[in-house]
Amino acid sequence: MCSRLNQIILNGIKPTLEPYLNQFHSVEPIIPYNNKVEIRGKVKKEDLTKTLLLRFFINHKDKEVLISNILMPNFMQKKNIGKQLIRQIYELGRSEDYRLLVVDPGPTFYRCLLKRGAKAVEENHIIQITDNTNLRSRFA
Repeated sequence: MCSRLNQIILNGIKPTLEPYLNQFHSVEPIIPYNNKVEIRGKVKKEDLTKTLLLRFFINHKDKEVLISNILMPNFMQKKNIGKQLIRQIYELGRSEDYRLLVVDPGPTFYRCLLKRGAKAVEENHIIQITDNTNLRSRFA
């Protein structure tokens, strides 16, 4: 079972991710389950575990999209892919009147998002992406 918003978001971020997913040794099928989506893959054949690139949840009751994990492997870093994905998820959620929250980000990522104009909801634990959050430029 998958919500319509899950499909909207997946379809919206697919063009951004596809060129990079092709560089993975293997990628798990992206199958939304209930209100959760995870994108995982093995970067190298010999890797014992899969990298979790992105995990988000849809909270329909409170009209929220919650990103709990976003991690780019080395070959995807320094290309603004993470910021681009967050921006796309924000815009797609906003089009359906949902707000976007990043939950339990690491301290450095939390401070970076604050510098970019995100709004602290629960200090060090929850940060809200807003229209004022600068996710387009390379530097805050």
